[in-house]
Amino acid sequence: MKILIADDEEITRKGIIEAIDWMSLGIFDILEADDGINAIKIALEEKPDIILSDIRMPRLNGIGLAEQLTKALPNISLIFISGYSDKEYLKAAIRLDAVNYVEKPLQISQLEDALREAVVRHQQKLVTSQLVSMKSLQTSSKLALFFTKPSTQNNEDLQKLLADCPDWPIKKAHYVTYSLKLHLHETDSSLVQSLCVGFSEAVQDLGFAVCFARTHGVYLVFHIAGLRPFSDSTLCNIDKIFIDVFASHANILICRGSIVSSLQDIYKSYLSTALHLQNAFFFDENTVLKEEDFDRPDKKESSLPASLEPQCYEELLSLKDTKGSERYLNELYTFFYKNVHFLPNHVKDIYYRLFNYLSNYRNKFQLPLDATSRNIMDYFEQSFSYKELHRTLVLKNTQFFNDINSYVPENSTIFTIKNYIAKNYFHEDLSVKDISDYVFMSTSYICTYFKKQTGITLNQYITDYRMEKAKQLLGDARYQITDISSKVGYSNSNYFGKSFKKCTGYTPSEYRKKIFE
Repeated sequence: MKILIADDEEITRKGIIEAIDWMSLGIFDILEADDGINAIKIALEEKPDIILSDIRMPRLNGIGLAEQLTKALPNISLIFISGYSDKEYLKAAIRLDAVNYVEKPLQISQLEDALREAVVRHQQKLVTSQLVSMKSLQTSSKLALFFTKPSTQNNEDLQKLLADCPDWPIKKAHYVTYSLKLHLHETDSSLVQSLCVGFSEAVQDLGFAVCFARTHGVYLVFHIAGLRPFSDSTLCNIDKIFIDVFASHANILICRGSIVSSLQDIYKSYLSTALHLQNAFFFDENTVLKEEDFDRPDKKESSLPASLEPQCYEELLSLKDTKGSERYLNELYTFFYKNVHFLPNHVKDIYYRLFNYLSNYRNKFQLPLDATSRNIMDYFEQSFSYKELHRTLVLKNTQFFNDINSYVPENSTIFTIKNYIAKNYFHEDLSVKDISDYVFMSTSYICTYFKKQTGITLNQYITDYRMEKAKQLLGDARYQITDISSKVGYSNSNYFGKSFKKCTGYTPSEYRKKIFE
């Protein structure tokens, strides 16, 4: 907890600081101000929980200080001190809901009692404020979800919701809806609500009302309303707030709907964003897309040219044609980027085949396992936008040809063993016997043979491979650590944690925290 002591007498401030056992009160941060004006400046910057203020100070007295701060910091707790028994000051203190009024010369026991009461009062205020805020957010969410359904203005449920949202303008108002898809960089589940509240407060500062809701886990919808029309500059400001608030914490795709002027038309604004949001996949992340961005049917072709069919890429891989494959991928990107004629799933099907060709030809040419390789479907789960998906394919393509040009093929038996492990590492019961049966060797001989060829034991190779996969998965905030342990062949998450620490020097939680720092 934080306190600001405002008194123009330094000796009084220092005496109070020295005399009080602050830690026993739960107060760990003590600020000082030598007059009312400086106290306001410090309080607005530092946001203390309690203010202990002298009544009579230069430039601005304690009452004036409190009158200004209770508006900006409504949860603050006030204690006044004064050397004057002035009834008018006492009345003002009562009016400002001060915790206490302590006269000089100060008695430490009285001051400690006042501070304890202030701490309790502040905690009560916080609880009350949180309950009010929670109720307000719930009401806001209900209203926001209501506008995502084709309802009418006279609907009885709507009228009840509007009665609970007195700030939401009804008559002669203007409305616009934004829809977002997001993927958080962090694992903090409470972060989304915090970001939404931060965005709403920033837009409210512009003079607009906001209600928002989360839908289907990764989607957010914001309805914004105002009594004045949305000018281009106002919309640009709102767009910028979205980017400023969300982009540093998440990958985001944002669609802005049409501006409407009646409650029943808010659904139309929302519907346009919902329809366009899936095609936002083909556009750049962290930009606000408008209806005109999707209304360009003459700019892109609606069918895939024969030269870009997936089989063409397969042929280039079979010929080991580096330049040809790079040219193919560049042309493919140019074709699909901002092409709203295609559904994301259609394009993902095409890319699934391309990733599959790369995987198959790595095996065919007996190339080493790519250290960053994953299940093909993982690439689609982790690619938030088309650009990101394509970038991953380009990297895999580059790695493929680098390996072709630099790799000296290893012993075919070792390659077969490693390939078998790569396809079965997630099975908890994967054993040396399974591998020996697969390559038609005895268990004793395969262990000796593998150690001689690679320099490490077969069991150590399996463990190292699983740990590398675990590191990759820990870099994806969507996976819980217990899920990751089972994905790399450990049913016991505690045993997985011990093995991971032995291998890396970090627990899985510590390693993940290190990644996101």
